[in-house]
Amino acid sequence: MPQSLCGKDMRIFVGSLQQETNTFSTVGCRPEDFDIVRGEAMAERTPAIGIFREKGAEVIPSYYAIAVPSGRMKKGDFLMMVREMEEALRDAGKVDAVWLYLHGAMDVEELGSGELYLLKTLRAVTGMSIPYAVALDFHANLSPEIVRYANVIRGYRTAPHRDMKQTQEQTARLLIACVEGRCLPTPCMEVIPVILPGDRVLTDCEPFASVNRLMDEMEQRREVMSVSVFIGQNWADTPNNHISIVAIGEEENASRCVGLLREKLYKILPHYRTNQEGASPAEALEKARKIKGKTVFLSDSGDNTTAGARGNRTDMLSLCVSMDVDHTLVAGICLPDLCREAMTEGNGSIEIGGCGKFTVMKSTEQLRGWDGENCGNAVLISDGKRDVILTERRCAFVSPAQFASLGVDCKNYEIVVVKLGYLWPELSQTGGLSIIAVSDGESCTDLHRLPYRELAEGTVLL
Repeated sequence: MPQSLCGKDMRIFVGSLQQETNTFSTVGCRPEDFDIVRGEAMAERTPAIGIFREKGAEVIPSYYAIAVPSGRMKKGDFLMMVREMEEALRDAGKVDAVWLYLHGAMDVEELGSGELYLLKTLRAVTGMSIPYAVALDFHANLSPEIVRYANVIRGYRTAPHRDMKQTQEQTARLLIACVEGRCLPTPCMEVIPVILPGDRVLTDCEPFASVNRLMDEMEQRREVMSVSVFIGQNWADTPNNHISIVAIGEEENASRCVGLLREKLYKILPHYRTNQEGASPAEALEKARKIKGKTVFLSDSGDNTTAGARGNRTDMLSLCVSMDVDHTLVAGICLPDLCREAMTEGNGSIEIGGCGKFTVMKSTEQLRGWDGENCGNAVLISDGKRDVILTERRCAFVSPAQFASLGVDCKNYEIVVVKLGYLWPELSQTGGLSIIAVSDGESCTDLHRLPYRELAEGTVLL
């Protein structure tokens, strides 16, 4: 490391490339699927930049790119995006540190871990003598190699996620500490070869809440600089699909903390083996229709767009029709051709195969996406008992604001079918109830139905 620097002397390179890969998904990921902002515009989406500037550091922003989860990205497309960030780093000249916001479960055709490839590429530019910090998702699938290229590795603590901002800011503070303290820590990492059903790991609930309390205590006692548990993205048929524990600090302390967390995790794993609550779609609908006085959000979990599924299945809608379930909204089914047809029909009618005829009620060309982006065309259609939102692009409905962008109030329905797994915080805060239907599809929550072939030997599915 060079001589210790104070904030005003620091030059910190910042970048973000986020995509979560579901290898069972038939939806490929293309560069045009990313919502990208470059340069100074990154400051609005990257709270770490504010932390660096408060310290007086010079920030060299490259780009911030995020895509809805999907299948693997083609090698050539990925390399094109990596090349842009690599060139921005070369153009930056000498920098004192690199900060990255990645997902952790990006898998690229022919290359494997996208995050690991990106880190190796950037390290080839800067060398190994400056610190790198990486902020990651709770569902990251980490290659053990990552500790060779990143000095700070920290993930969200919450699922559903609500600490993304805090994670980015804390990772930025840790990076500053590395620069000022002239330290290049090597994270201590251990893998537990188990795949958890991710949508059942809710961090506010026991037993995982106790894992977070233990990590908080370790950091509060300053036994380590940082410690994280990553439960993995379970819909990834890759050798890196497993639970990971990462601690940063003095080697002996970090190793001890990792060991304590390993013991804790092995103690709670039986809970997820024996508590696989979930209902078939028909059971879930029957249960939901009996609940009165509150909106019930019913997750069509097998077609969960936040897990990379296509979001085009009409099974749940067909079941609502056959079971005569009314006062229901299905949001949203990604059927581009039918959505475009409905947009041109005005107040006409369209037919959804196996579900009947629907009247076009209203439409928008600016449906709000889950990250605030414009998701394009969407249409509200109705058969008199059930309303359906059709979308031209895949869109996960995770907040009331997204419904409102089409002029819909989700609280006006008894049942709202969403293509999610667990319910996101913004919908939970409406006071609604949540039921997960274990439906078929590319994000089926019954992992034993999925055709895994590439997992590391000895990996256990719960």
